[in-house]
Amino acid sequence: MKASSKIIPLGLLMIISIVGCNSNSTQETEYKPNIVVLFVDDLGYYDLGFRNPDYYTPNIDKFASESLIFTEAYVPSPTCSPSRAGLYTGKHPASIEFYRHCTSPNEEYNMWDTDVAQLPSRNWLPHEHITYAEVLKERGYSTHFYGKWHLGPDAYGPQTQGFDEVCSNPHAGHPKSYYPPYFPDGKFSDEVEEDKYLTDFFTDKAVDLIKSGNKAKPFLLQLSYQNVHAPNVGKKEFLDLYKQKGFEGNLIEYGAQVSAVDQSVGRILDAIRDAAIEDNTIVLFASDQGSLFPNTPLRGTKQVGTALYEGAAKIPFIVKWPGITNAGDKDETHIQTTDIFPTLLEIVGEKPDDFEGLEGKSLVNVIKNKQPLTREALYFYRSYDSQYASVLRSDNYKLIAYRNGEYELYKVDEDISEENNLVKTKPDVVKELAELLFNWESKYGLK
Repeated sequence: MKASSKIIPLGLLMIISIVGCNSNSTQETEYKPNIVVLFVDDLGYYDLGFRNPDYYTPNIDKFASESLIFTEAYVPSPTCSPSRAGLYTGKHPASIEFYRHCTSPNEEYNMWDTDVAQLPSRNWLPHEHITYAEVLKERGYSTHFYGKWHLGPDAYGPQTQGFDEVCSNPHAGHPKSYYPPYFPDGKFSDEVEEDKYLTDFFTDKAVDLIKSGNKAKPFLLQLSYQNVHAPNVGKKEFLDLYKQKGFEGNLIEYGAQVSAVDQSVGRILDAIRDAAIEDNTIVLFASDQGSLFPNTPLRGTKQVGTALYEGAAKIPFIVKWPGITNAGDKDETHIQTTDIFPTLLEIVGEKPDDFEGLEGKSLVNVIKNKQPLTREALYFYRSYDSQYASVLRSDNYKLIAYRNGEYELYKVDEDISEENNLVKTKPDVVKELAELLFNWESKYGLK
């Protein structure tokens, strides 16, 4: 689908796993990999065992050891709904008026008294914005979405944005519990046994799809985890493990949530292997933002007031593309989850330049040929409080701008904890980045 057209929405999907297979369609050489996307909610950069042995994640650790790890990956906004809008569309969420998470299913916009900028933020993703599910559907994919959407109610759910099969409570930002009943409206409660963990409920559907998949037709599978978002209700079988590790309070539950996601990832990767499609599978694993809990040595959490620091904006991002990526490789290219949309487009033969308004850039050449990615900066935007934008330059300078005219500047390659504010010692850098930031804001009509 090109920028001038809009696919009729029929269906939904994130970790990202991309499974390759050849199609006997009109073009024999056309490459149509199956795509599986696993997208975790609120998983911190250092909350995986290969970065922090306090966490038990053997399946993700093994996956990472066989894959390409992007060490400098970010979200366009460390907030649930804006981050997801950017993921699925490849557009910066600020460009489509997503500044905060969706709140009301009945009003197009929400306003917060605490928002200094007083910007109206969308409560759903308008249908005119193209998602990668729609593009892949037009390319002959079957498309499947399980888990968290948080981009509007049923009328704007994943089934209206390109996904054929959907299992989701689309307006819900989080469950009330990870054991039944999961949601206040009782959604899914009559479909499961009494002790079924919510992550397992969605994983069962993903595994069944992979096992029963039609190999003659490629599929897009998006598993967007509700975990590890609050409420912190860990899977029971992992609670004692984290108590023995010395975790306390809610961190015991959080650790057990992380391990539940790891168990799910292992089951999905096993299903791919058992279906004999592992050799044709590209896998991407990512998070929508950083953790609710401190992520030392990174500064900040997803909480209001510190969310533009690395602890909330920087995320895990792993890609496995057999025959292309090398086991254990690391890439320091600065990337953003908006890059996933154009990357998937290029993989299946589309031209990202044919799509209007993309902030993301295809990573295909970075992954396949280890070529540098040309971009002037990465931009984050958040409008909950006085903190409203930041720039990350390719040389690792990061500028945080406040509405009162104050700035913070860090050189994060040398100062990952963002302790040394260089505003007074690097005025020329502040001026250069502030001009870039102003021009970017002006492009989207931001105040």
